Amino acid sequence: MKMKSVQVNLMLIIALICSVVCFFLMDIFVADDSTTEPSIGCSIIAFLLNYLWLSQLSWMIIEATTMYLALVRVFGTYISHAILKYSVFGWILPLIFPIIAVGWGGGDHFADPKTCFIKYPYG
Repeated sequence: MKMKSVQVNLMLIIALICSVVCFFLMDIFVADDSTTEPSIGCSIIAFLLNYLWLSQLSWMIIEATTMYLALVRVFGTYISHAILKYSVFGWILPLIFPIIAVGWGGGDHFADPKTCFIKYPYG
């Protein structure tokens, strides 16, 4: 159980670091006041930020579940291939919502060009 908790914390830290890097890269793609359309880089940053924040939330839920199983339900809590199942929940499941938002937003109008965040009706 100790190794599982370390791996879950490592995945959470990876998601946090990636989102901080994307947040700092966002300044490169922010447009000036006269631009009304976001650049492709701005849309990618908006997509990645949305995905990584949802991934962080998923990994925090996984961490809480792991701690619950370790501290409250101590016996009979073995999960076969737990890290594989956790990785699907932590990395792949959060990908669904940004993909839906891009499909709904049409790709071009997904991000706000002045902030590189998702526009209101899409996220």
